[in-house]
Amino acid sequence: MVDNVFVDGTIHTDMYDYADVLTHATVFNFRTLDSFMFVRIPSAYLQNFTIYEVKEIQPTTCNCDNFLKYRCKGRPWFKIPIKCLNLDIGLHVYAFKFLNKVTLDSFTQYIAYTVQSEDAVRNYIYMRDDNEES
Repeated sequence: MVDNVFVDGTIHTDMYDYADVLTHATVFNFRTLDSFMFVRIPSAYLQNFTIYEVKEIQPTTCNCDNFLKYRCKGRPWFKIPIKCLNLDIGLHVYAFKFLNKVTLDSFTQYIAYTVQSEDAVRNYIYMRDDNEES
């Protein structure tokens, strides 16, 4: 997993195919955030594509209807306020759906992030020593 949290409290991440998104998931503690998540749009999708839908697919609790308004005009990224993201502890995966304006083919790219709690032992419980008492 990748840690893309910057000193100013912003998160920077790229979009990936579904097969690769979990390997590139950003990990952060929700208490360290106070700003934005910047999501870079792949350069292959900048010319003839439009983004028509964003939705959280794991879990499916976040309402992403307003995400499209956070696309930075003339720039290859979204600037999403942290308050609009699902900050529940655990893994979150979002799907960004693109439509080719010429061929009308659609493609989906994904982002993923993991929100950690402040309890370091709980974050890494799967790494606990078997000899350790709970």
